[in-house]
Parts: sequence; C-alpha cells; structure tokens
Amino acid sequence: MEIFDFDVETNESAFFCPSCSNLLDFRYMTKKITCSVCKYESDPDLFEGKLLITQKNYVSDLEDENSSSSSNDDENKIDEEKTQKKEKDESSEEEQLFVDERASITVYCPQCEKERKTLFSTAQLRSVDEGQTIFYQCLTCNHKWSQHN
Repeated sequence: MEIFDFDVETNESAFFCPSCSNLLDFRYMTKKITCSVCKYESDPDLFEGKLLITQKNYVSDLEDENSSSSSNDDENKIDEEKTQKKEKDESSEEEQLFVDERASITVYCPQCEKERKTLFSTAQLRSVDEGQTIFYQCLTCNHKWSQHN
C-alpha cells in the first residue's frame, strides 16, 4: 500500500482538488470522483490502495535547545515537556477558537443581578426536535451559565 504524505500548511496532496483545493469526497465515488465545489472529475483508480496520513507537529525553542541531549533522563523529560506543551497549545487554541466564534449580547446576568454584556454561543446537544442550548459568559464577572431553549 502506498502512503501519501500530506503537508498541513500547504494542503498539497493528491486527495485535494487541483482546481479549488477542496478535500475530495470518496464516499460516493462511482465511475469518477467529483469535487463537490467545482465539479472537477478524477479517475478513482488513481487512488486505489493509497492511504492518507495527516499530522501536525509542534516545535518549540525548548525542544530545539535540548535536541542534542543524549541521556535517557533528559530525553524522557523533553518528551514529557513536549506532551505538556502540546496539550496546553491544543487547549489554548480550542479556547481561543471558542471565544473568537462567540457573539456578544446584553442579557441579565444571574451573578451580577443586572443586564450585562455577555458572550454567547449555541450548540445542539439534545435531540433534533428540541431546541438548542445557549451558553453565556458575562464579560463583567466572567460567570458562565447555559439555557435550554
């Protein structure tokens, strides 16, 4: 089986449409693979037996400085620091994405007991025939609460 490398930064891979860079969808392929955005067509035999592997690498200055270390203790410490940094980076990115996607609105904050400017977002957590859940965060006191609609 041939393995395709994929560069996350440039999106360069045969699994992407060469016309519009959209990820090609192989779920419904028949005689041709068709791009869902620009309708580019490709022969499915080109992808027979190929595997797409994606990854994201986290590199820090600390890792570069310690890469010349040869003792196992130092290597274990570096591995642990890498793992902790990766987890911290991922959680920070997720929190930042969550904050950036929230809109602001003025609503009653139960903690402040006043109308306050809050950030809010919605999510469909229950069954489809029920309303969405609204998540609020007061910008004054940082209190967080939710409301089922």
